[in-house]
Amino acid sequence: MQLNGSVGSRLTDVFRGHIERGIRAIMDRLACSIELDEEEAERSLELLNLALADDEQQLWAHIREFLLFLAPLLERAGYRLDWMTLLQKGIERSRQFDTGSVTSILCFDLAVLYQLVARWDEAESWYRQANDALVGDQRTVTEPELYLRIQSRLAYIARLHGDLSGAEQILAAATSAIADNVQLDDTLVWEYVYFVYGTIAYDREALDKAEEHFRRSLRICQEHKAERQIARRLRDVGSILSSQEKLEEARTLLEQAIVLFDRLNDPVERAVTEMNLGIVEFRNKEPLQALDLYELALPVFRQTHDQLHLGILYNNQGVAYRAIGLLDRAEEASLASLEIRRRLGNAIAIAQTLRNLARVYGTSGEAEKAVAELEYALAEMDDAAEDLTHLPLYCELQEELEEIRRPRIGSDDGNDQD
Repeated sequence: MQLNGSVGSRLTDVFRGHIERGIRAIMDRLACSIELDEEEAERSLELLNLALADDEQQLWAHIREFLLFLAPLLERAGYRLDWMTLLQKGIERSRQFDTGSVTSILCFDLAVLYQLVARWDEAESWYRQANDALVGDQRTVTEPELYLRIQSRLAYIARLHGDLSGAEQILAAATSAIADNVQLDDTLVWEYVYFVYGTIAYDREALDKAEEHFRRSLRICQEHKAERQIARRLRDVGSILSSQEKLEEARTLLEQAIVLFDRLNDPVERAVTEMNLGIVEFRNKEPLQALDLYELALPVFRQTHDQLHLGILYNNQGVAYRAIGLLDRAEEASLASLEIRRRLGNAIAIAQTLRNLARVYGTSGEAEKAVAELEYALAEMDDAAEDLTHLPLYCELQEELEEIRRPRIGSDDGNDQD
């Protein structure tokens, strides 16, 4: 019996040694890589699953390093759901063996994944757990940069839920809490803060203010030569310019972003940018080109379970199909968007899709259905947590409801895409 126990112990050591060497080999191969192919991703996930089956502390230093190393690669490769389960196991180990800051980072990484698949309540929960692990019972901010990263993400989740005032309050409280920390003055963390402010302004249809915030975020990214963030902010500024009908400027920035995402081999971010470029083409009276770009993005969003962008894409497909007279397809796409957006619960997004569905019914001569959808859209905005009745969208819905039965000459200008 004693011999068997000794042999078992030696086998365990051999097994751990195999995992250590496997982790090191993968990290060495990917040390200078910006991408993770399917075979390498599967190998990494299998090895991590084996490593996390060991509940002793001996392997933890290697597992922790591997988790932190893989997080950005797997996120960009689209391995979100497979990765989430393993990351949660890693967090459990971290709570046993590690300091609060490591647990906080891992909770933050998991929250980002939940955010990307539009499971916002779970994302918020994990961001809060990241914050709790960081500040501890004393509620003191010992790592202000990570604290601001977490708080800006919590603000963005509030914005996605439609709580724009709440999002602003989170940002104001966070920046006040770290106001005396001069070390943060020139750091990259501020780019996301200004990005969130830009999205809030965009939702309020204050496009000039949104552009100002996005450009400020872009400048910070450029100062730090952070290519992925530069590409994202080029896309944001381009999208705002598109909403302002500055289509050539918008196209130029979006195409620059696509070039960067190609160089970074980031198909997910490229797909989002292709969709936004499709909106530019639609506004340029090219609905068929818009639909082609939407079709390029669609399989990527489906593969990565990206519900937020699927909701936007289906909505925009519905608008484009209506523009070329394919009303059955327009209705189908709009209803698909509506199903997703109701599940996500953002009143502005729901109202936009209901308006587009009403326009489909108006075009097909189904006036009663059109009226019903417009009434639903107004009710969504009336019942929102925040007062949305001052937004231009609300006024437009009221006007369309009043005019729906009047004789109409021509058609609307089509600027009802997201």
